[in-house]
Amino acid sequence: PRPALAPLHGVLHEVEATRASFLAWLESALGCGVGTAEALLLCLSSRVHARLHGTVIGTLSLALPHAHDAFAAKLALVLSWVVQRLAVLRLTPDTLNARPFFSRKNYDTDRLEPGILQLSSGTLLLVDASPLTSSAPLNDIGKNNLEVLQQLIDKQSVEYDFQHYSCPFPTDMPVIVISSAQVPLRCSWEVDLADACDPTSVPDPPSPSVCPLPLYRALLGLVRATPLSASDGMGAEVTQAIEDDFVALRAAKPGCVFASTLHRWIVIARLLAVSHGRSQVELSDWKHALALDGVEEGGGSVPQ
Repeated sequence: PRPALAPLHGVLHEVEATRASFLAWLESALGCGVGTAEALLLCLSSRVHARLHGTVIGTLSLALPHAHDAFAAKLALVLSWVVQRLAVLRLTPDTLNARPFFSRKNYDTDRLEPGILQLSSGTLLLVDASPLTSSAPLNDIGKNNLEVLQQLIDKQSVEYDFQHYSCPFPTDMPVIVISSAQVPLRCSWEVDLADACDPTSVPDPPSPSVCPLPLYRALLGLVRATPLSASDGMGAEVTQAIEDDFVALRAAKPGCVFASTLHRWIVIARLLAVSHGRSQVELSDWKHALALDGVEEGGGSVPQ
């Protein structure tokens, strides 16, 4: 069995070194670039910090399209070594069409029948959508299950069916969706894996002398425990830079930059700050967030 998260005090004075070591290990184990490794770190670090006017603050769902066939299994294996709870959901027409993913009340037995998505808070949900093609035949149950998954990603809530009515229950689960083609679910951040990962790399079982897994788990625990809010953590210089860049990028790329785009960039910047052991977002975090999301100097290339 996987050991529990290590105490956080051992990582406090060496966050930078642990972060760099963790990213290098992810690159080596997954055969991916530093950008993909950093995106995974930020997704693993995200959680629900607040819910304001229907918007979830602090979460960062991650889409990984164009992955090679073996990458999903390799990613699940590597993540299982560093996260406390991992659930892998492989989407096929059969699994989608078979039964609802949400929980339902059975009035004959007077029991709530659990669904696949009835998971504890903090569980990392890895969705493998590679077997699902655009022409896959889905019945009403399958289509509804995709809608339920999308609601989980967007709202961090899962509907419970009591037959006469449905009730949304809040949850807090980082979500990664991976596919060999385009990802069929809308995520807040997309990192294309085409030509970005080495399909021949095979992760070696971690050696405690070479790979300090307890320290990596402590790093993720520390980052997830660091509080964020919508109103603090940014100085006047950073706030002004965000405003100026947002206005400039909207003018340079009309129809491509929206409020949701700005929200994603700010979440990435905040997660970058805490992943470095800082509660204050610096200008370098904001610029690095733009670079990670494919924004070039001068406002070029705003994807998604």
